[in-house]
Amino acid sequence: MRTFILTVLSILFIAGNSFAITGLGFGVRGGLVAGLDTGGIEDIVKESNPDATVDDNMTMIGGHVKIGTLPVLDFEVAAEYAWKKMDLYEGYKLKISDFSITATAIYNVKLVPAPMVTPYVGAGLGTHKLVYSIDKEEGFQDDIPLDEDATKFGYHGLLGTKVHPPMFPLEFFAQYRYTYISTDEEATKYSTILVGATFNLP
Repeated sequence: MRTFILTVLSILFIAGNSFAITGLGFGVRGGLVAGLDTGGIEDIVKESNPDATVDDNMTMIGGHVKIGTLPVLDFEVAAEYAWKKMDLYEGYKLKISDFSITATAIYNVKLVPAPMVTPYVGAGLGTHKLVYSIDKEEGFQDDIPLDEDATKFGYHGLLGTKVHPPMFPLEFFAQYRYTYISTDEEATKYSTILVGATFNLP
């Protein structure tokens, strides 16, 4: 975690010295994590219950701070929480969650014919606190060998579109992001579809 914080501060320091800061903003976001590949969790669950299925979707919410720079580069720091809970079989529930703090460099593609619409691409890194656990109701004594709680480094790439109405401080966006997390033995990977809004400070 300390390494990640130092990396983010270094990126922001370099950005502040290399580009003029043109604006600051903060906002909220929400979306759906899809295609979750949890690095072997499905196999562990199947060993406990061959009939169980692991849903590969999670709900995600979060917030972010945007630092605008010249000429077309923005930096963004975001905190997000994704989670799901599902029934394995009677009395047992699987819980998976991912709390992440990420830093992203975003390149804005300026379209002259459509000044209110800005496509963008980006890439970044982050820390992910992954928690996998199984809850069982009282009265069930059997244990299931599934317990992982670790903070890991991750990398992501994204593309999206911003819509910023003239003379209006809110900016809206839709985004697709692919995340790769360096978990033990097998990497954890997923895609995220999200939408959000940024309030740009004057």
